[in-house]
Amino acid sequence: MAPSPPCPDKDFGVTAGVAVAFVTGLGGVATAYGVGRAVGGFLERRRMARWDHGWERVEPGWVTLYGH
Repeated sequence: MAPSPPCPDKDFGVTAGVAVAFVTGLGGVATAYGVGRAVGGFLERRRMARWDHGWERVEPGWVTLYGH
């Protein structure tokens, strides 16, 4: 495999490096955000399911006691 040709100038190499670093960082942040949203959604659904289960146990007594 032949080596790649040199960059046209020093500024191009620096600009390309900064662009790659920026896109890589942005991808990492987007991935972390997506994982956080997914885990948060899962935990929220689990919390609401537990709330519903607890309310199913409490509601009959609540309605009897307060009449609503």
